[in-house]
Amino acid sequence: MLDILYGSGKIDEQIGLFERGGINISSPKQMKEAFNKLGIDVDNTNEREIALIDHPAAVELLNYRGLDKILTSYGGSFLDKIHPFTGRIHADFKQLGTETGRFSCREPNLQQMPEEFRECVLLDDWVIVGADYSQIELRILAELSGDKNFIEAFTSGEDLHKSTAALMFGIPLDSVTKEQRFMAKSINFGIAYGMGPGKLMDTINSEAHRTGGKMHTFPEVIVMFERYKHTYKQVNNWLQQAANKAVMTLESETMYGRKRVYNRPEQNTMEPKEYDRQVGAIKRRGSNSPIQGTNADITKLAMLNVHNNLEEGGDRAKIIIQVHDEIVVLAHKRQAEQVKEVVLSSMIESAEKILKKVPVRADAYINSFWRK
Repeated sequence: MLDILYGSGKIDEQIGLFERGGINISSPKQMKEAFNKLGIDVDNTNEREIALIDHPAAVELLNYRGLDKILTSYGGSFLDKIHPFTGRIHADFKQLGTETGRFSCREPNLQQMPEEFRECVLLDDWVIVGADYSQIELRILAELSGDKNFIEAFTSGEDLHKSTAALMFGIPLDSVTKEQRFMAKSINFGIAYGMGPGKLMDTINSEAHRTGGKMHTFPEVIVMFERYKHTYKQVNNWLQQAANKAVMTLESETMYGRKRVYNRPEQNTMEPKEYDRQVGAIKRRGSNSPIQGTNADITKLAMLNVHNNLEEGGDRAKIIIQVHDEIVVLAHKRQAEQVKEVVLSSMIESAEKILKKVPVRADAYINSFWRK
């Protein structure tokens, strides 16, 4: 990145960045100064803002941050975690590591290990059997809301995001463009997390910037957002009701009956903006927790089911890691196909105990290393 910031060596003279012995790329203040001296006015240097800047320095800064994060998390300190006797990494998993009930992992965090690094997990007479649910949180949202259009998008077997785009824009399925599908996909995945028009605009325009597509204005995105809400009215209604219920009752509940409790904001002792911020946070969590929490419940039921069925079948296989809605099993080569079927059937059976209206799908793979 420094080469791009300083170009041929003359840019540094123009912007004077070497006057203090160079810049600290990890310093937001110094990076803002650097971009300002390149004629680029930025409010801050977070990834969301930098991704929208059309300049080689912005691209290199994002690349640098990505590599720095990988090196910090999975460099020499990661290799130090390899056990001297077993040759394996024994991470610390917490069953209730997140407020929604998902597992978390630390020392080291294997759940966020980059895919390229997963290829380093090599085996001899054993293979990795991995399986994950397909769009499980969107299926949960369809079940919770009872939205006929949303449920039909799953039961039809068509591509969910193309179906959504076709309904949103009122066009035949085979006329949906890649851009329209991406817009629909962005809202599908983002709406359950409280994504608003501003974030949607950033997401769409970042992709457009990357692919050379059309940039969209805020009013255009508002129209798009309203189309989605009209397409899936019951989804929108359920999200609003779940948010309001969380504020009123200070709790939310998964489909399996597990509750999450929220602290009541003290309106009389808070500044109005802070009070509104906390109420907004409860609303976002109240609409998302039943979805993400149900996903966590389903995945834990599946882990129990997979473990018990492998034990009963006498298979030479064990669960070695869980990543959100993915279960990874270590299996002997000779039993890999058999184990794969056990894992898939166990996962689908577990989800179908909770989801009654929406079909469940899981995908599995067999590989000599931990990567699809």
